[in-house]
Amino acid sequence: MMFPRVDRDPKRVPEQLKCALRGLLRGKLPWPAYVFGPAGVGKTCAALLVHDTVPEAFWADAELLAEHAYEAESWPWRFAARAQLVIVDEVGCRSRYSEREYLAIKRMADQCHRLAIPALWVSNLSPEQLRQHFDDRVFSRICCGTVVPVKGKDQRFFRRQNGESLQRA
Repeated sequence: MMFPRVDRDPKRVPEQLKCALRGLLRGKLPWPAYVFGPAGVGKTCAALLVHDTVPEAFWADAELLAEHAYEAESWPWRFAARAQLVIVDEVGCRSRYSEREYLAIKRMADQCHRLAIPALWVSNLSPEQLRQHFDDRVFSRICCGTVVPVKGKDQRFFRRQNGESLQRA
């Protein structure tokens, strides 16, 4: 499986997100979890760090699931059905969803609920934008647990060099 090229540095994850993820992993907050915020604030980095700590975690982005939406027995659905945690990144990343994306996201949410598998959904869309992008059914399946807003600047535009932040040209 192809993971995003993201530096898994815990320092890149905002403290509020770290606290929420610790609460989820310790069973103090309800699943599923929906993490949202602007691009580059550390959401994917945090999700990958969670993936690295949970044995038998399954990772996919919405596009990969959409590619397999009509193949109920294909590998993503089988792997996710055996996972201890399902992580889906880039939920609603396209300006308009396709039938494939809708089916894939809804199918994964249903599968996680039916099999009682914790799920971590990562998106740039607020819950209300998610509802508008998909519909009430997808919204309620994904946002019925812990919802974590993440704020901050896009870290992709900054890098550390000699102790100071430089904006990329």
